[in-house]
Amino acid sequence: MSGAAEPGSGPRRVSSALLTSARTTLASAARVLHLLFLQITGLFFLFFAVGFGYAAWHEYQAWNASHANGARLSLVSAFTLLFAWFGASSFWRASQRPR
Repeated sequence: MSGAAEPGSGPRRVSSALLTSARTTLASAARVLHLLFLQITGLFFLFFAVGFGYAAWHEYQAWNASHANGARLSLVSAFTLLFAWFGASSFWRASQRPR
């Protein structure tokens, strides 16, 4: 061997390898961060759904005692179901993402 560099080696090959590894690392990190984002937002939506459910229970008790207008009960119940759906669908989307 005369010490000459092989064709295709050198700085160009190293930079290509570094670029490929950076893309792979960033893609993996982005996927993990997106899964974490979906799970955290799902958790917040479920916390709000529990809070709305608690309010709906109190509205139901007040409505049952006085048989007043049930508009507030309907509204709070609708928000409970809506936020529960958002929370569950966020966890569902996180579980369906390819790993």
